[in-house]
Amino acid sequence: MPRIAEDRILETTTTTGTGALTLAGAVTGFRAFSAVMTSPSDTCYYVIEAVDGSGVPTGEWETGLGTYSAANTLTRTTVLESSNSGSVVTLSAGTKRVFMGGLANAALGFDATQAAPNFYGNGKMGTIPKVVACGTGTESKTNSTTSDQDFTALYNLPADALFTNKCYRVTVCVEVATGSSTATLGGYLKLGATKVAVNTSNSDWTNSVTQTATWQFLIFGRAAPSASSGVTVGFPTLFISNGHPNNLNMPIAVATNGALDIILGIVYSATGSTETVQLQAWLVEELN
Repeated sequence: MPRIAEDRILETTTTTGTGALTLAGAVTGFRAFSAVMTSPSDTCYYVIEAVDGSGVPTGEWETGLGTYSAANTLTRTTVLESSNSGSVVTLSAGTKRVFMGGLANAALGFDATQAAPNFYGNGKMGTIPKVVACGTGTESKTNSTTSDQDFTALYNLPADALFTNKCYRVTVCVEVATGSSTATLGGYLKLGATKVAVNTSNSDWTNSVTQTATWQFLIFGRAAPSASSGVTVGFPTLFISNGHPNNLNMPIAVATNGALDIILGIVYSATGSTETVQLQAWLVEELN
């Protein structure tokens, strides 16, 4: 979905309601959207402005991210601001001007899907990470015969958040308070009910010593918004090692690109004295 930004793109429309705009042709001295956009997937920032018979604005307006979904058709994909308190405007009868806008958010490389700055999606390489969740606590799990133990969800990804080339970084800090038994400890990450990262190489921590560890995951989206979501997930390391492999085959199909919980879990089993793992802190960042 290339993001298009061009000067002097202005057309009129008589579309009413909240649906896609049927573009009626360029205003004299300007160009049509069709001159610079290709259906069905090019996107751009747009401005809609209703005018009266003399060309004077009536006060009905909307800005957002639009998709050139068909010839001479601009779908209002995401509304950013409007005369309707930021919601989609039910356009009244009459003429509206539609133009490709230089919005303040667009100047930052705004990603309207996640309401976050994103130079990558604006055609420029660069990253402005956005912290979407951060927390501390002492939620505990103990060594058990239960194979999987989920902690409380770290963050609920909004619908359509995981799309092609989108990346999230999840960082967790855990504390292991060990007893005197031999325990096997491994970690995993889930999106909803689906495991997307599994590491089983961390076995038997030193007995009777409290230690902390930081685990980090990178989640890359691979599908279009609204489609079934495919992801690739890895553990950031400087080089490939046996210490941080993901034991799952990539990419992984996630059932939906709807809202998905990010869940940290552990596989922690032993016999003998009780050993405890605490989730101490977590951070979820949107990298682009």
